[in-house]
Amino acid sequence: MGRAATASQPVLGLVVTAGPAAGLRASKQSARFVTGRRKGLGFSVPDSAVSERHAEVSWNGSAYVLKDIGSSNGTLHNGVSLLEGQTKVKS
Repeated sequence: MGRAATASQPVLGLVVTAGPAAGLRASKQSARFVTGRRKGLGFSVPDSAVSERHAEVSWNGSAYVLKDIGSSNGTLHNGVSLLEGQTKVKS
């Protein structure tokens, strides 16, 4: 994840750690972005194992939230799988 620049405008970050896009990084000053294979999302990952709309990263004012939004292959956070709709929060 990333660090908050301010409580209202966090800097959210994402790093791909495996697969053909390993090493790809992105950060955005935003309270929310969607990641997936589809171009035009907040963070596009060119990997066939990634769904077109895969996960959402957001800042709820006090913690980062990662939510699987219906991915085909699931979402991992630090090697731990999230089920569809589950969230992982990190402050």
